[in-house]
Amino acid sequence: LRLGGEQVPRLQPLPIPPTPATAHEALDHGSVQFFVRRAAQAAEGFQLTDTNVADVITICRRLDGIPLAIELAAARAATLGTGTLAGLLDHRFRLLRSFNRSISTRHVTLKSALEWSLGMLTPDEQVVFRRTGVFARGFSTAMLAAVASGDGLDTDRVTTALRSLVDKSLVHAEPGRPERLRLLESTRSLAQEQLQEAGELEALRRRHALAVLARFQAAMADVHGNRVPLDDIRAALGDALDDAHAAMAWALAHDATAACALMPGLSFAAAESRFPGTHALWESTAALVDQDVPVRVQADWALGCALFWWNRNVDAMDRWATRAAELCEALGDADGWHTAQGARLVVGGPRRGGA
Repeated sequence: LRLGGEQVPRLQPLPIPPTPATAHEALDHGSVQFFVRRAAQAAEGFQLTDTNVADVITICRRLDGIPLAIELAAARAATLGTGTLAGLLDHRFRLLRSFNRSISTRHVTLKSALEWSLGMLTPDEQVVFRRTGVFARGFSTAMLAAVASGDGLDTDRVTTALRSLVDKSLVHAEPGRPERLRLLESTRSLAQEQLQEAGELEALRRRHALAVLARFQAAMADVHGNRVPLDDIRAALGDALDDAHAAMAWALAHDATAACALMPGLSFAAAESRFPGTHALWESTAALVDQDVPVRVQADWALGCALFWWNRNVDAMDRWATRAAELCEALGDADGWHTAQGARLVVGGPRRGGA
């Protein structure tokens, strides 16, 4: 109500157990308790066991602990089985429907419940809401403003609309991290659907990719400038890794320069956690690094690739460090040249030792 002295208690989703968990452990959490109770009403004899508990936890997690969504899903467990049900949640809006004629129209499906809430938003809030759907995970206010602004909607209006979406619990602040915002999975699915229907999906994917690229390039400038501890930079970028991979998928198909420019930062942020996938992306972008890509981007890509192969492949590290040194020298980039030469010196040690 936005009145003086007003206190707003925010209702959290039902608690979801961690995995792995036994059936006994999972029943200590409200989402699983609720699912089991509703599933037993729909199919007499339904029980949570150590065999189906992983599927039930997956269902509750993918439905974000939302009671209505869990209730609708539990009603389908009897006919589909928990394993099949868990695998069909990508199609939740077609799947989750109630056949109980005593409930209100807006609660017949999960989609109608969400659309009822969205129908009360202002035009600006509706636009900003659907544009949040382009993010793979959480986002900051600044990142959303960079992506959602445009087409007559300026940064101030995006920020105002976002604040209202948070107040209305359509966008959530992560616990303990009020600067980090996110959509629940079901809400994101609807935002993406509306983005497609509005004909904005491809334009927003481009804006998203370029905004992610700008963030990662700024972070890598801090890395090379030794302005911020490396672990702090990597931790900050870690939150955006899923968005970086989404941006890379778009760039590989549409913008070779953006793909090559994003690669060093994505690789740095991923570190050891996603080695096979990162290796595959280095190979994919290697096919794009040519004369059509600006020399600056080629130099950064080559240096990043050399550092990726550090302590992994001496020949690859030497090849790309040599190439980076040549490009940095042509650009007059003394810092880059020294970094590349340092990598070549590191290569020389193992080779001399092997000899």
